[in-house]
Amino acid sequence: MIEYRDEWVDGAAHYAAQHHLIHPYNRWKSYFRRLTDYLSHHNGNRLEKKVLPACDGIIVISREMIKHFIERIPELDEDKFIYLPNGISDNEITELRRLRGEKKILRSKTLRVLYAGTLFGSQDIRPFLNALDELLDDGIMARDDFEVEVFGEINPTGERWPERLKKLVRWRRSVPLNTVYREYFNHDLLLFIIGDWPKSDITMTGKIFELIESRQPILALLPMNKNGCARRLLEKSNAAIMADINNRENIKQALLFLLDQKKNNREIRAERRQMDWFYQEHHYKNIYRRLSETCCQNGIDNF
Repeated sequence: MIEYRDEWVDGAAHYAAQHHLIHPYNRWKSYFRRLTDYLSHHNGNRLEKKVLPACDGIIVISREMIKHFIERIPELDEDKFIYLPNGISDNEITELRRLRGEKKILRSKTLRVLYAGTLFGSQDIRPFLNALDELLDDGIMARDDFEVEVFGEINPTGERWPERLKKLVRWRRSVPLNTVYREYFNHDLLLFIIGDWPKSDITMTGKIFELIESRQPILALLPMNKNGCARRLLEKSNAAIMADINNRENIKQALLFLLDQKKNNREIRAERRQMDWFYQEHHYKNIYRRLSETCCQNGIDNF
């Protein structure tokens, strides 16, 4: 059996390398990344076509990946694919519930926005920042109306941004996961981003589950021309206000609505829908149980 958390061939890293989205501000690093991607892409393609047809089972994180694999390797039998999504553990659920119970109301009129995670390749925060910048430039929002913090590894992503965008963000370095969880409740709004690339419909990051479980307000920037797996999860849980990452006006309208709710002391968090299905499908212990059952069905007793 073989398991894929992401697609290695023609996946997000390949797209980002081919479109100069990784190390875009360092010519030699960019050339090196594109060369290594070219070599690994062709080698990976060759190995996949050799290995996957010989496997008894192929575990994928999203159902959308099945279509892409069969398009690339038509001789694959669809019955070989096993859908086991990402999820959340007891420890994460317990810690987030504890912090949720300790949460203090933020009295300031400033809308505090948090993005937690590395900004990588096609996961780009600039559509959000450009919308903010236009609202400032038009005098619709003031600088003290909002505060944007990014927790994650600081890399060259923002080094050569225009100064007008740099000034909108407070960069924070990587911190322990428990600290990130605590920061969820020190902000009004959590930002979730799925960039628009050819296979963005398969993207189901582990981050989405803890954001949903936090019960904090989420602004999700997604390619709304696609019905991807992350979008469906957010819609089913009623966890987020969604805006089209390709439509700046749409992002601006979402921001103005959220700011108005904040200034008028109105709740901006949508109530999560009944969540038994969420834990049934995405709790790690249930995922492990399904993996065990799958292995036994395929005659694999020791794993």
